[in-house]
Amino acid sequence: MASADDAPLVTRPPAARPGLFDGTLLTVAFAVVLFGTLIVIVVGGFLALAAAGDPAADAPPDGKPNSVSSLPPALVSLLAWSFPLGYLAGLLFTLIVFRVVVGRGWTREVGLRRLPPVHLGLALLALPAFVILSDGLAQLLFRLFGMEEHLDQSGQLGELFAGFHPAFVLLAVGVGPGVVEELWCRGLLGRGYVGRYGWVGGVALSSLFFGLLHLYPPPYVLVTAAMGACLHFAYACSRSLWVPVAVHVANNGFAGLAAVGAVPIGGLERALASYPIGLFALAAVVLVSCGLAAWSARAAATGPRGVMVPPGGVSDAPAGRVPVALAVVSGVALIGLLATG
Repeated sequence: MASADDAPLVTRPPAARPGLFDGTLLTVAFAVVLFGTLIVIVVGGFLALAAAGDPAADAPPDGKPNSVSSLPPALVSLLAWSFPLGYLAGLLFTLIVFRVVVGRGWTREVGLRRLPPVHLGLALLALPAFVILSDGLAQLLFRLFGMEEHLDQSGQLGELFAGFHPAFVLLAVGVGPGVVEELWCRGLLGRGYVGRYGWVGGVALSSLFFGLLHLYPPPYVLVTAAMGACLHFAYACSRSLWVPVAVHVANNGFAGLAAVGAVPIGGLERALASYPIGLFALAAVVLVSCGLAAWSARAAATGPRGVMVPPGGVSDAPAGRVPVALAVVSGVALIGLLATG
């Protein structure tokens, strides 16, 4: 008869990192690196221009009060350049933290070594609906908070990046935030928080931190937190960080390019003005059907299991025919409505 001493030792796997405390401290440091770089570039560059006697540094403002156009041109240019440079600094800090906190195999742990085409296609098909519904939520919350004057984010972006090549705008507004914020909020915080606090608590916490990184205007915290939860759903279904990265880059890139007039948005504006309720309803159908299709084909467990496995386990089955058919039909209808609106 085997004694208790002969029983095999059972070792508990180490808790996923980071937890709430160290995740908070790391996120504060991340924000200091990101926004501190922006501030140093703008303030340092402007002081250097002023010390050199550049007349552009003290050009009299001639735009609207409290707008980008009211700033001296040299300061506007520095501010525009600070975006990609700030996110480059944030990326370097993020890579260091991943290596220290998660370990050498962190790219595999967060799902950077796989790109499921079905989930990527469904995510991009849902993108117009994602844009419409998030914009509608923003308008509702800004009006509830009595901050309608801050709704014109597109106008501010257009003034900031006027005169820059669209490729620069895409890099500064789309690629930089899309890659760095997804690595941090979904890949690092999401992995640690879901592993420690479960899917509901983990997604809620990481989405809240995502919202807090977009602190101003205040209603935008709630908007971006809701968007973060949707992005985390795409991450859970696909088990690939590239899927939320692609959606984030495309969403931000579209906003930036539309702000500078590089992509037309007349159809969207006309559709919103003509039949807003029908448009929001159709967008909701597209988002839900794409979500159901992605969930029905939860990515097969080809990588590390751990916290990457979505609730309900993984599935080798193809996406459900009914939600895929509904997603394609409603998605094409929505795109056609926007194109002819």
